[in-house]
This record gives sequence, C-alpha cells and structure tokens, in this order.
Amino acid sequence: AAASSSESHDTNDSHLASEYGRLDSKTWMFRNKYPIAYEVATGLDADIENDADVVPILLLNGFGVGSFHQHSLMRQILMLEQSEDEQRRRRQQQRERKRRHVIYGIDYLGQGKSWPENCNDGNSEDELNLGYSADMWLDQLKGFIDEVILTLPSSSSSSSSSSSSSTSDEKKVHLVGNSVGGYLSTILTRRHPHRIASLTLMNATPVWGLNL
Repeated sequence: AAASSSESHDTNDSHLASEYGRLDSKTWMFRNKYPIAYEVATGLDADIENDADVVPILLLNGFGVGSFHQHSLMRQILMLEQSEDEQRRRRQQQRERKRRHVIYGIDYLGQGKSWPENCNDGNSEDELNLGYSADMWLDQLKGFIDEVILTLPSSSSSSSSSSSSSTSDEKKVHLVGNSVGGYLSTILTRRHPHRIASLTLMNATPVWGLNL
C-alpha cells in the first residue's frame, strides 16, 4: 500500500551539525499513522526554497541503528560543498548556478526513533497487524521520497485544493546505502528508476540472487 500524504514538521531537538552546516531533526507520518524520525543536513547559507540547483541525497543506514549513524558522512559532504563554493568565488563565476546539497537520513519504522505510538510489545492497537520487514521499509522509503524529498512547495498563490504540493518529474534523489540500506536502495532503484539519480553501495547486504 502506498504511503498516505502528510506534512513533515520540525521537532525541538534541531541543532547545528557542524561549522559547515546545520542538522534539523524532523518527523514525517507514514500512512498517516506511524511517526518516522528523519534528519536534514544543509549548508549554513543554503536556501532550499530559492537556490537554483538543489541536489537531494538520501543516506540509508544499516540494521538496528538510526540516522545518527550518518552524521560523519553528512559532515564530509557539506565540507566538500563548501570547498567547491570557495573555488567558484576564486574563479569569480558570477553567473554560475548555486548548487546545494540537501542530505537526508531516516530511521526505519521499528528502529532508531521511529516507532508506533503507544507501543506495548506488539499488543497495542497501533501495532495491530504490523510486521517489520524489508517490504514495509521499501514502502516507507518510497513514500518518504515522494512526499518529502521530491515534493515541491506550493505556489505563493492560495489554493483551495487539499493537495498543496506537487512532485517534480525532473527531480531525482541520489541514494547511498550501507549494509541493509544498500539492499533496500538497490531494490528501490530497480523498482523506481525514474526517481533515482544515482546509487552508491557501501558494504551492502548481498543482493545477488534477487533476479533484479
């Protein structure tokens, strides 16, 4: 089943990632029922709404951890971006488009900070018929990509439509998967190639034999 549309929002534990950027902790509702914790890392001077060329990157971690596992890699990407900016300034290319990386980390449902509300060892109403599996996480990730990463803000004009955002056909996300994150990102890329700009695997759970 497809993930239902819902808004993401900031939590109170937003904080600076490093001297190179900021890290915001957010929550997105999967299937309008399950709170999913995720983080967004951007450069200090990034303006996602107005920068000409936003490059989204989704980092998928291994089993049993959370997006905190990606903080070092997020910092390295932001450091690289800052170095590229300094080179542009030295070349004084005033008309070059501003290229900004927006880096996402996400906790799979049932791991990290992503859990059903009112958990009771599988016995609560929120946990009814809920099974943690690769298929569920793939559904979660597809919904997250569609509803959060590839969703553009609504136009400045007011709209009476209940859907205040749209998905760009041109925008794609770069996937970076570690361990089981590599397994999931490989299947995502195979199933939804029109959403994926590139795939990078780091010590991925073996995917051979899947007939992808």
